[in-house]
Amino acid sequence: MKQPKVSEENTVFKAPVEPASSIYKEKSSKFISLLFPVSTLEEAEEIRKKISKEYHDATHHCFALRIGIGKEMVEKFSDAGEPSHTAGEPILNALKQSGVSNALCIVVRYFGGTKLGTGGLIRAYNKSALSSIESAKMKDLFETEDCILETGFQTEGILRHALSKFSARILKEERTQNGIKLEVEIAKNRKFEFETKAKEIKEKWKNEFIWKWK
Repeated sequence: MKQPKVSEENTVFKAPVEPASSIYKEKSSKFISLLFPVSTLEEAEEIRKKISKEYHDATHHCFALRIGIGKEMVEKFSDAGEPSHTAGEPILNALKQSGVSNALCIVVRYFGGTKLGTGGLIRAYNKSALSSIESAKMKDLFETEDCILETGFQTEGILRHALSKFSARILKEERTQNGIKLEVEIAKNRKFEFETKAKEIKEKWKNEFIWKWK
């Protein structure tokens, strides 16, 4: 089994909203691809154990997962008895091709009696994984940065309106003697755009508005 590793940096991904599945057949072998939303390695391991019991009569239970975004992304895969690099890695490549993270893809194989060869296995596992990914309902998954904002009561409405335009998520909110202090989460791919707006508010309201990246 391959150990977790940190992946390349990206800013925008897709993540499955709910489980999805598909069936792919190649020369009498049946490949059942099962895609699950996951946020931790522990959660993924529990799902793998459950699927292993549910499909206990299958020939192989191969999988790949990606959790997190940007520099913190973790990837893991297993060929589960298939020839090295013919199962887990093609499944992982399907997740990469589709820009998917926070996902576990398990491909259960029932051997049909005819060997597929190295190339055939790679194609079969990749196509099987892609089919469940393509059938899944997805949501956007953004790399984010946190920002600390302080503003007076006079400009609170202006700030909240601006935050709503950037779909910012408020992590912490504190009432102060002179106004409010917020810690918000901003999509990294909109950081420059948000900075421009923050500077615009700062220029207009001077001491009424303070902001900085955490």
